[in-house]
Amino acid sequence: MKCCIHYHGTKTHDIVWKSYAKKVNLAYPCYNIKTSADFKSDAKKAGMSDKEYEKMMGYKFKIVCDKCKSKWYKFKVSDWTRKQHEKGNYRCGKCGGNKFTITEIKN
Repeated sequence: MKCCIHYHGTKTHDIVWKSYAKKVNLAYPCYNIKTSADFKSDAKKAGMSDKEYEKMMGYKFKIVCDKCKSKWYKFKVSDWTRKQHEKGNYRCGKCGGNKFTITEIKN
């Protein structure tokens, strides 16, 4: 069973959510509540293609590391961000590469 709960609060959202998740997991171990969602892995488990995932999430841009092919999705990418990618000021968290391809997703 999957459930998504939104907590509208102050800057303590993370602390409050994790404390509720811990309480429920202690009381009901069969639920195994995670403290954050991983939509990408859930989509893969459901047999959803990358294109279907991009469309479902409504992303506008896909950024791909040229070295290891890791992907990130964004709702918006500014001119400043594009220029910083071109200058090599960003690094891939997986492989350390600094060359990326930014493509606009047509939905």
